[in-house]
Amino acid sequence: MSLANVLQLRFLSVAGTADIDWDSAGENWTSLPYLEGLDVSRTNVDPENFTMLVVSIDSLKVVCMFNCPALEEDPAVYNSHGKMTLGFSNDTFKVLSSMFPDTNNEQAIFSDWRNGSNKNGVNLDDLMSWVEWILSHALLRIAEANLTGLDQFWLDQGAGLLLTLLQSSQDDVQEWAATGLATFVVVNDISIKVDAGRVKAIRKGGDVQLLLRLTRFLNEGLQLEATKVIANLSANPAFARSVGGEGGITVLASLAKSTNRFVAEEAAGGLWNLSAGDKNMERAAGALANLAADEKYSMEVAAVGALVAMLANLTSHGDSNTNNVMVGQEDGVIDVLILLICSQHDAVRQEAATAFWHLSNDARNRERIALHGGVEALVALAQLCVYASLRLQERVVGAPWGLSVSEANRYTQISYLSFLA
Repeated sequence: MSLANVLQLRFLSVAGTADIDWDSAGENWTSLPYLEGLDVSRTNVDPENFTMLVVSIDSLKVVCMFNCPALEEDPAVYNSHGKMTLGFSNDTFKVLSSMFPDTNNEQAIFSDWRNGSNKNGVNLDDLMSWVEWILSHALLRIAEANLTGLDQFWLDQGAGLLLTLLQSSQDDVQEWAATGLATFVVVNDISIKVDAGRVKAIRKGGDVQLLLRLTRFLNEGLQLEATKVIANLSANPAFARSVGGEGGITVLASLAKSTNRFVAEEAAGGLWNLSAGDKNMERAAGALANLAADEKYSMEVAAVGALVAMLANLTSHGDSNTNNVMVGQEDGVIDVLILLICSQHDAVRQEAATAFWHLSNDARNRERIALHGGVEALVALAQLCVYASLRLQERVVGAPWGLSVSEANRYTQISYLSFLA
């Protein structure tokens, strides 16, 4: 790794690079007269070589050293020698604030710099832009590794840094920060269980509106990651209430119409998570009803499974008959389910039939289903699913039993049972 001839180099990142010859690197890098920033995160650099580099490169201003196991075992490496060292054991905001002696709030140094109130020339702009880049990348990799023992780091500064980086003017930085946020709050990838303390740290930043604004960006990568952040965080009831209260249901319903399948999936998943909260349930159901009623989007979005799974979740929420009534009486929900019953996908039809089954536990819902043609739709489905999956057949057979209690359904039900016989 010879860089001796690149004399004008100002910023260098070897983050994540394995098998570096640190003796050779030291000889070459100390010959770079303009080197201001060095990132050795996720490398095996040892304390001796690290200290030699920091001391020997006079032009060096910032050194990033996140997730370097050998360095974390030796607190002495944080002895800055006049350089700003960024790592788990240092407060990044406080360290960087030394470049802004007039700042009144260490947490606001990035926004002050971007707004121009603390700019001191082109060199500082270049350095801070590089710091944003390496920090966003480092935090993303840390979140993806799901390292243990970092709860306090995330609560004290990690969440705040990611939220700050979301406001960067650099697309890569924003996208990495959004991905980092979506990743670090999830402590169980299978069940998408989120950490309440980490969600609280994000809510403390009061940036629900920021996340919603990012979903409107034309950059599809950033839009996707911002939508994923909202979807994951909405698994937390407190955050879901904040999203619902600040117009998030409307935003997600719009995103579920995206021509980008992945954005649509994340948006539908977000609405599903929002439906778990009582205060959001009816509005989420209504938003999905309007969405699925739009022929242009209903089948495409339903086919990914999230929308119908969400509707089934609404109708079985907490096994509460009260919730079934709330959902069944919401305008358009019955029509949506009838529409989804006609899907070409077994999984979609199965979930719609399941939702009918749950809704039929209430007399008022049974009457609405009958009036909207739900029984006929199920009969038609039964005629088509003789060779369908066993699970779908079970749901199609089960759904009308609850409906048969309704007087309005009784004669249609007799025809249905005759068909099954």
